[in-house]
Amino acid sequence: MQNSANIIKQNEEEPIAILIMEKSGLTLFSYEFKKANLIEDQMISGFLTALNAFGTAMFSESGIIDQITFKEYILLMREVHTYIFCYIFKGTTFSSSLRRLESFIYNVTNIDTLWNELNQATDLKVKVYDSMLMHELIHEIFS
Repeated sequence: MQNSANIIKQNEEEPIAILIMEKSGLTLFSYEFKKANLIEDQMISGFLTALNAFGTAMFSESGIIDQITFKEYILLMREVHTYIFCYIFKGTTFSSSLRRLESFIYNVTNIDTLWNELNQATDLKVKVYDSMLMHELIHEIFS
């Protein structure tokens, strides 16, 4: 039997995907919470890169777009070093979702093994596919 805290959490936020991208648009890591979603990570990162370029050109401001809302879906983005971290979820909670994303970013940037995997992927221009530590971290933070 589920307790009421889990029921509230499930109703307010349904994780869809996590992405880590280079500012250039190359997706370095993606994780889908349900395989039925079939997220096109390169299409998403290309779209976000184009939006960020538009924002910079249009408003003469550097940085990235930090949130996109499309109907019941929200994309939260944070820029860290040369990376963009993106959390896609369905729901209405913003503060708890942002805390999860920030916790994920903190751990990725402070656990040497994860940070080194990400930097190696950047150097080689390849995607991080099966990082067991990354998957464990995601389950710990987003479950």
